[in-house]
Amino acid sequence: STLLPTVYSLLADKVSERGIFYGILTSILVGLPVFTFGNLNKHTGLTIAGSLIAVFASGAITLAATKFGKTNTKNEFDDYMQKVSYTDAGEKFSRDEMNS
Repeated sequence: STLLPTVYSLLADKVSERGIFYGILTSILVGLPVFTFGNLNKHTGLTIAGSLIAVFASGAITLAATKFGKTNTKNEFDDYMQKVSYTDAGEKFSRDEMNS
């Protein structure tokens, strides 16, 4: 249930965090019970369907939420790093001073 969101987050510039959350949640709440039911009742079709739902639902929801939903345009880590000062050989340099 986490395979495709992980791969997508490594390859894409922006990924919807909400899409990842709801995609994984859907895979676990829908795909896992279908897979378990099919496995316990020895129903091969349901086992395969549950497995495919668990893998592909998370990726599809992540992709759809990223493409059609809102993604954060501001990178909070970059904002934080702009405020942090660096220490080098006992001297402090802010990020702005290093760039000029």
